[in-house]
Amino acid sequence: MTLSLFIASLLAAAAPVAVAHAGGAPVVTWKAPSAFVSGAPYVVDVEITAPEGGADLPGWLLTPAAFAIDGKDVAGARDAASIPLPAGSKVAGKVDLSKAIRELQTLLRDPAQTRFIVVTRAAEVPRLETVRLLAQLRRLQLATPALVVNARTLAPGRCAWCRATAAAERRELEVLRRVCGRRCAMIDTPLVAPPPRGVRQLNEWAATWLQPKAPTSTPSSPRTRARA
Repeated sequence: MTLSLFIASLLAAAAPVAVAHAGGAPVVTWKAPSAFVSGAPYVVDVEITAPEGGADLPGWLLTPAAFAIDGKDVAGARDAASIPLPAGSKVAGKVDLSKAIRELQTLLRDPAQTRFIVVTRAAEVPRLETVRLLAQLRRLQLATPALVVNARTLAPGRCAWCRATAAAERRELEVLRRVCGRRCAMIDTPLVAPPPRGVRQLNEWAATWLQPKAPTSTPSSPRTRARA
């Protein structure tokens, strides 16, 4: 998957912003291309039908400002101009979102503004999924500065099952360390039951996080605490 397709998949989840009106909200339908080609227009067809009582249609509904992803505007400012729509009438237009997509590409590829922190478990299935995710993010040129390995069995004690679990986790951790390499920091978080709740407990738990060092001559390498 290219970053263009990734962004197009985000836009597939986008929707025109709803507009409240005393006589009912206009009905907005739209159709967008399935893929974005860098440097080419990305034109969305928009059709708006007035409610039974008619409506004054905000002009920005036919601009990129009309679209939002997860409640956040894609681009553009909303002006106060309006278009009167009689009851049942329709207005159609084409909106080019290519500029907004290019700005989103720039934002996603800027490590100072966008970073992906991957959280996983030291087990086979999560490890396989994490390897695929990291490879995909790197192909998209998206920054992944840290890998958090959650719920580690760091103090197994004399429990045979716990010791076996900890040994299996260490094997998975070695694979994750090789995948992570020098491009991201690895952080272990200990298994805690019950899980921490509230700011104070979360801060106390964060103080127990560990940043494993790469092994030197022996498999059991020293560890240093990762402090905020």
